[in-house]
Amino acid sequence: GQGGKLCAILGAGNHGFLGMKDILYVLYECGNVALFKPHPLQAEWHAFADYVLEPLTKRGFYRPCYTHCVEETREMLYHPKVEHVHMTGGIATHDAIVWGTSKEEQARRKAANDPVLKVPMTSELGCITPWIVSPGKWTPEQMEAQAGNVAQGILYNNSCNCNALKVLILPEGWEQADEFMAKVKEVLRKVPALPPWYPGIQDRYAAWKAVFPNAEEVAGTPGIVSSRDFPGPT
Repeated sequence: GQGGKLCAILGAGNHGFLGMKDILYVLYECGNVALFKPHPLQAEWHAFADYVLEPLTKRGFYRPCYTHCVEETREMLYHPKVEHVHMTGGIATHDAIVWGTSKEEQARRKAANDPVLKVPMTSELGCITPWIVSPGKWTPEQMEAQAGNVAQGILYNNSCNCNALKVLILPEGWEQADEFMAKVKEVLRKVPALPPWYPGIQDRYAAWKAVFPNAEEVAGTPGIVSSRDFPGPT
């Protein structure tokens, strides 16, 4: 990194530790000072992190900014002393910061190469994460263990992870493919379904189902999940 700049950071909403990771990245990898706004869902977690980071705060290397106000957040991001913006989150938030809040403004500014944000921005955004299954002759124990791994990849944190399993790639012509998929579905139906806690998750799922109305829905009944719900070693 260039070093010595003021970086405004927007923390992730799905995990508190990701905000801490971003802070440490900006401080020690980039050599910059950090102004950090935690996601409202992780504000209590970051109150503890601020205690850990207190020595850096006292020396002026780190400052937290607790606010739920959109206008105050915008003031922070576009402040003339901010020379770099970093975030962990979704592409919609990224594009709103860089190109504007409406689709029309974004299209116009992209065509003119005229971003709202005039300083560099780095981002770690959500994606469609593939998992690749290696072919072979699997024993029943291996089949069950790997089906459990796949289920955990899908369900951990209610699938609110940037590396959550979203696409399963199977070897073409693998003779155990149908057996494996049946086992994965069996595990998914047995594991209690977590509550959809992340803001907007129900709307996004409804939009996905509208695009794929014939998709098979595989899920357990609502309940409390533990590692014992998944087969195989943990």
